[in-house]
Amino acid sequence: MITFVIKKNRFLQMIPLARVALGRGTMASSERIAADARSRYSASPGDTGKMREETVARKIGPLGSVAVSGAPYAVFQDRGTSRGVPATHFFTGAVQAEEAKFGPAMAAEIKSALGG
Repeated sequence: MITFVIKKNRFLQMIPLARVALGRGTMASSERIAADARSRYSASPGDTGKMREETVARKIGPLGSVAVSGAPYAVFQDRGTSRGVPATHFFTGAVQAEEAKFGPAMAAEIKSALGG
């Protein structure tokens, strides 16, 4: 028989630490997506660089963040158009590449914040 004795309950002190870790983790994920999207975008003749420059990560609240492209035509470059602009999937590909990394990265952030 194994008996566990809890000498000090730190649960309430762990909550703010975990929240900070989650916020840090989501921002890191958004930054990886934005950086990957910028590296996947291949410039075409006449490209001003605006879409690459405006693909960034932004914090939205204490726990959330997003990767966005401020260029209004970014979605057309990513998905293509019926008028002949081919899809580059520069942004979609970056999101898909991050999917497998997200869970383990968040777990590592929380473990580190809680002293594990």
